[in-house]
Amino acid sequence: MVYDVKVMADLEFAAPNGKPLLLDLYLPVGVDKPLPVIVWLHGGGWRIGDRKLGPDFRVRFAERGYAMASIEYRLSGEALFPAQIHDVKAAIRWLRSVANEYGLDSGHIGLWRSSAGGHLAALAGTTGEGIL
Repeated sequence: MVYDVKVMADLEFAAPNGKPLLLDLYLPVGVDKPLPVIVWLHGGGWRIGDRKLGPDFRVRFAERGYAMASIEYRLSGEALFPAQIHDVKAAIRWLRSVANEYGLDSGHIGLWRSSAGGHLAALAGTTGEGIL
């Protein structure tokens, strides 16, 4: 089944040092159960890129019943490591905290990535559940 997709852009999930971090949430319309979430982590060598840099999040996943969240993280020119993994974890915590509001399955959140985002996904994957 292919669903229509509602896009909720520019949702603030954190504000480290007063800088808002945003995500775009893609929600399939008409699904009557909590949605598993796929979080997109963009590439760019830690220096460039943004949450809009990626595939069309409507197709293949959101249209097929998965929520997609494309997130920002602070780049290396503005914040030193480990700020980036803190941002990824903040996004995951936020998604869990708003799961009921947006119909998300807080127990089923996966990460999808490109390049530097793959590094962040691996770092997040090696972090215990209690820390996220």
